[in-house]
Amino acid sequence: MVERWTRPDADHIHVDMVIEDPKFYTKPFTYSRTWVAGKPDEEIQEYACSENNVDKDHLDSDPERSGPTALAAI
Repeated sequence: MVERWTRPDADHIHVDMVIEDPKFYTKPFTYSRTWVAGKPDEEIQEYACSENNVDKDHLDSDPERSGPTALAAI
């Protein structure tokens, strides 16, 4: 895998990736994405890809309130 990270301008971060593994893939594939960089005084928010931040209010750090799977991990 090759990753190339660039800053096209002061407000963006960009990545280009090429994944190549002939043992598992028939041809290389690419991924490209550009993000808008946050402002210096902007607060970073939690992001959970699996939840897609749609239902983040039910996530809780207290295992007593988070359900049996959280208690099993203690």
